[in-house]
Amino acid sequence: MRKVVKTTLTIFVLVTITCFFFYHKILNAPVQVMAKDISIESPLTTQQKLEDFEYMYNILKENFPFFEVKKRLLGYDWLSRKSEFEEWIKKTKNDEEFYNTMKRILCLLQNGHTNLLRPQAYKDFCEVYNTGSWISGYGPWQQVLNNKNVAERYKYWSSIINEDKRYVVPIFFKYVEGKYVADYAIREKSLEDYDIERGSILQKIDDLTTKEYIESLKDKEFLKYDFKRNEFKMNQLLISTPDIQIVKLTFLTPEGKIVERDVKSVVMYTNPPGNIKDIKNFATAIIKKDKIAYLKIYKFAFDYKKEQEAIYEFLNQVKNYPYLIIDVRGNPGGNDMYWMENIVAPLIDKPLKTNYYIVVRNGEYIKPFIKARFGLSLLSFKSTKELPRNLNFPEELRGDFGKFACFSKSISPKNPVGFKGKIFLLVDEYVYSSSESFASFAKATKWATLVGTATGGDGIGVDPAICALPNSGLIFRFPFDMGINPDGTINEEKHTQPDIYVEETYEDFLNPDDPRFSGTPFNDDAVIKKILEMID
Repeated sequence: MRKVVKTTLTIFVLVTITCFFFYHKILNAPVQVMAKDISIESPLTTQQKLEDFEYMYNILKENFPFFEVKKRLLGYDWLSRKSEFEEWIKKTKNDEEFYNTMKRILCLLQNGHTNLLRPQAYKDFCEVYNTGSWISGYGPWQQVLNNKNVAERYKYWSSIINEDKRYVVPIFFKYVEGKYVADYAIREKSLEDYDIERGSILQKIDDLTTKEYIESLKDKEFLKYDFKRNEFKMNQLLISTPDIQIVKLTFLTPEGKIVERDVKSVVMYTNPPGNIKDIKNFATAIIKKDKIAYLKIYKFAFDYKKEQEAIYEFLNQVKNYPYLIIDVRGNPGGNDMYWMENIVAPLIDKPLKTNYYIVVRNGEYIKPFIKARFGLSLLSFKSTKELPRNLNFPEELRGDFGKFACFSKSISPKNPVGFKGKIFLLVDEYVYSSSESFASFAKATKWATLVGTATGGDGIGVDPAICALPNSGLIFRFPFDMGINPDGTINEEKHTQPDIYVEETYEDFLNPDDPRFSGTPFNDDAVIKKILEMID
C-alpha cells in the first residue's frame, strides 16, 4: 500500500473562493463503482470476463500515467497488446483462471502499485481506509471498498482463491554484481544436502539461461531494476514451479566448474506465523560508543505514533554522536508521517522544504481522487504544455499529456533532540512508495547522504486509485499521479540515485567476515563497512 497519510501540500496555483466552497463536498464526490447487482454464485461467462477486462483496460488507458515510461523500460507497449490479452481471457476455463489471468495482465505493467486486490488485501484495505485519523480525506476509496456488491463479491472470491502457498525450488539465490548466487537452502535443509556449493553462480534453469528466466517473470513478479547493468532483476530469487516437480539447475562453482543438479520443488506457505501487528518496525544499535549510532526501520507503519516515543528516546540518547546511520534498505513503505514525525522532525533544528511537480492525466475516473487528496479540482491544475523548459522532463510531457501542479513538502522541527552530527541514509531497490518519498526528500534537501544502490521509485505522490470491475467485483488499483524528481525526471523511471554507490561484491559474498569489524553485527555488511571506512 502506498502512503495513507500525506504531507501538507502547498500548491502553487490560484485557488478561487468557489474552489474553497466546494472543498467541503469533496469527500463525498461520486466514484463510478461498477459492480453490478447480479449473482456470482455461478461462474462468470466469457462475455462478463471480457467486459471486465475492457472496463479495466479503458480506465487505465485514460488515467494511468506511465505507459510511455514502461515502453522505454520494458521494451513493449502494453496498450498495443489488447487483442492478445483478450485471447488470454477467452481461454480461461473458470473464475480462478480468470482471476490469475487478470493478475498476469496487470503484472506486465511492472508497477508495484498496479495490481488486483486479493481477498486478504481487500480486508486489509477496508480496515486501513475505514479506521484511523486519516480517513476523512479518503471518500472515493471508501466508496469503492464499502460498496455492498463489492463486499459480496469478495466473499465469493475468498471462497475460491487460496494464495497461502506456492511451489518453489528450495534454494535461495542472492543477486550479487549481476549474478544469482546460491546462498542457502530452505525447509531445514542445507546446500550440502543438494550437493551445491555456497557461492555457486546460477547459469540455467532447465533450458532457460538465468537472464531468459528473469525476463519470463515480467507477468508473474514485480521486478527490480539494476541501473548499473541496465537489466531487470530480483535481489532475492526463489524459483517457482506450477506444482511439485524436478528442476535442472546449472551452476558455475566458485572454482570455475560447470555442474548440474536436479532439485525437487517443495511447498512454501506464504502467510507469516503469529500476529504481524505485534512485530516491531525498528531496531537500534550502537556501532561505536559515543561515535556511531544505528537506526533500522523495516516498515513505515500506519500507526506511526505507537513507536514514536521509543524512537525519540533512542535519538535523544545519541544526540551528541557525530554520526547516525539510518537504514531503510528493504523498507517497502507505508505512511509518510512515520518518517516525518518520528525521524526527521526530532533531528532538525530548522524547517526543511523541497518542491516537486505532480502530473496527472485528463481521465474522468480519477477526478474525485484528485479532489480528495489534493483539495483542488483538476481545473486548478495547469496544462503540461506549460511545464518549465529548464528541467529534464521527458518528451511525452511536453504536449497535451495532462495537467500538473507544483507543490512543496516541508517539515518543521518537533521536540528537537539537538542532533548536530552527520546522517547517512542506507537505500536499495526495495525502498519504495513512502520510503522512496523519504529518500527523495532526504536527498533533495541534503539532510542526509544516501549510500547504497538506487531506490525502487514511485514514491512522490499519493495513494493509488482503486476501481471495482463491473461483473466480478474485483478491485484493481493503479497510481493516478506521476511524481517528478526535482531535476524534472520521472521518479518511477529514474528513482532516487544514491550519493555514494555501494553494492556487495562477489568477493564480499564469498568472504563476508572482516576482522576490522569483528565483534559488531555489521562485519558482513558491505555498505556499512564502506561508511565505517570513510569515517575512520
